[in-house]
Parts: sequence; structure tokens; C-alpha cells
Amino acid sequence: MTNIAILAPGSIARSMAKTLRGMKAQGAPIRLYAAASRDLARAQAFCEQEGFEVAYGSYEEMVKDPNVDLVYVASPHSHHAEHMKLCIEHGKAV
Repeated sequence: MTNIAILAPGSIARSMAKTLRGMKAQGAPIRLYAAASRDLARAQAFCEQEGFEVAYGSYEEMVKDPNVDLVYVASPHSHHAEHMKLCIEHGKAV
């Protein structure tokens, strides 16, 4: 089972969450595990609406979670390199 997390829960993240739910429904061994935002309330709302289990109020907190296996980076393109490096430095697949 692969625990998937989403970094930056905006509109693109919602599209990815829908795709992940579809994959799971077709038998993919994935778990919609976590979402992280710079605003904890936003992450919590995303998790509740999209079926993820754990919300984080910072990206750093999420990448330190040993249960996160794979991170989908949904931040604006201008921040992708920074956020991907953060994930990779903490041993997360992106």
C-alpha cells in the first residue's frame, strides 16, 4: 500500500484527488493519506472534502511524517523545484 500525500491543496490538487480516488476504486494499492497547506484549516477542509486522512499546516511537517511514501506537488510551477527538493531531501518520492 502506498500512502499518497498532496502538497498545496488547490484546484489542481482536487483534480488529482479525483484521479486517485478513481485509481483506488479500480484496485490500485494506494491510500489517500495526507495533505499539507501553509494554512492548517485549508488542509483540514481539503482532507475532509477529498477523503484524505491527515492534514498538516506546513509542508515541512508533512515531509517529516514517516508514513508518507509519495508526494504530489500541486503548488504553482514557480515553486515546484523548491517543494520537490524539500520532499526528496526527506526521502519522499515525488
